[in-house]
Amino acid sequence: MATIQRVTELFQARIQKDSPKQMAKAGALWRDLPFNFFYLTNNEDTVDIVVKAVTRQAANEDGVTLPTFVYKKLENMVGPSTPVKKGIQLVFLTSFTPPSG
Repeated sequence: MATIQRVTELFQARIQKDSPKQMAKAGALWRDLPFNFFYLTNNEDTVDIVVKAVTRQAANEDGVTLPTFVYKKLENMVGPSTPVKKGIQLVFLTSFTPPSG
C-alpha cells in the first residue's frame, strides 16, 4: 500500500537519480526545498514528468490505475516552486487506497 513513507522513498530515489549533486547539497533538508532546486531548468513540464512518474509507480505498486484527470489535477497543483514535501503529500493523497473492511 502506498504509505507516505513509500511515496517519500520514491521521490527521494527519483530526485537522487536525476539530480545527485543538488541532492547532496540539500542533505536532510531535501523535502523542504522546492522542485526547482533539483530541476534547475525551472520547467513546469519537467516537474510534471517527475510527479506523474512517481504517482504512476505508487499506483502500480498498489495495483491501482488512476484516471487521466488525476494526473492533470496534480500537474495543476505541483510546479517548480512547490516544496517537495507538498508534492509528496499530494501524491500520497492521490494514490492512497483506504483499506477495505
